[in-house]
Amino acid sequence: MPMRAIHFKLPKHPIQRTLLGAQTLLLRSYCRRCSTVLGANAVYTVLCPNCADSLPGKTLVRCAFCAMPSKLSPCLDCRKQQRLGQPLYQTDVVCDYDESTKEWIHFFKSTGHGPSALLMAQEITNTVFKNVNQQQPNQSDTAKTIWIVPVPSSRERLLQRGFNPAAILAKAVAKALTIELNRKQRASALPTSQVRLCLDLVIKNRHTIRQGILGRQERLQNLDHAFAFNQMLSIQALENFKESHLIVIDDVITTGATMEQMCILLASLHPTLITRVAFARTGLPNFVPNQPDFVGQ
Repeated sequence: MPMRAIHFKLPKHPIQRTLLGAQTLLLRSYCRRCSTVLGANAVYTVLCPNCADSLPGKTLVRCAFCAMPSKLSPCLDCRKQQRLGQPLYQTDVVCDYDESTKEWIHFFKSTGHGPSALLMAQEITNTVFKNVNQQQPNQSDTAKTIWIVPVPSSRERLLQRGFNPAAILAKAVAKALTIELNRKQRASALPTSQVRLCLDLVIKNRHTIRQGILGRQERLQNLDHAFAFNQMLSIQALENFKESHLIVIDDVITTGATMEQMCILLASLHPTLITRVAFARTGLPNFVPNQPDFVGQ
């Protein structure tokens, strides 16, 4: 049986806190990357300070539309897609998906570990605000509502895991983003956007093969008509997403095709802006030649 998502709120009762501290002493919490033993009160700590500050690719300059390492934005590959008439969507990621983060992210995806979701959400929020500050004012400034929309799981995946990791991450991002926007509002004394969470806007019609093992044409066929709006939502409910800022959340971006299909579907709601956000990004997709031109160098 797959493990359910761990409840990660700190207990309020003193006895529960005492038992939690005793549990920490017995279990010896450790860093999920370097296995360094953490303090006795670190039951909700996932990474040690050194690993949290040195996530792979955290300081790289990336293309704003595909999040690949590039000094150009859009990079050469995104410019080719633009010339072919394909829309480009802003993409923000925190770090790279490599051997040092693979085991920890897989642990989160298989257990729904709450503290991991909190850490990922805080890193995502910091990255989003950093990228916004580095860019010129854009359409998101005119959007009064920010909707957090997770990438849905198929019915088979939900039965296998018992939960959707992207939905858990979306909840944590919505909370962290709300706190950051409130702090920004108090500091600037300006009206800010309202963050809202929608977990059932888009559903996945059928189970799909993992995108990372497919080529370009195969991945497009794999996701063809895989996503649709929830039929339980009325037309009036869908109108709430018009002229808003939609943030599509996932834990890892592999080829970007899944989020691309999601964004094409969400574009029919006529939002002001659509942003793709994930915690980690894999390296060059297997359908892109491993040449410097494709990373904008």
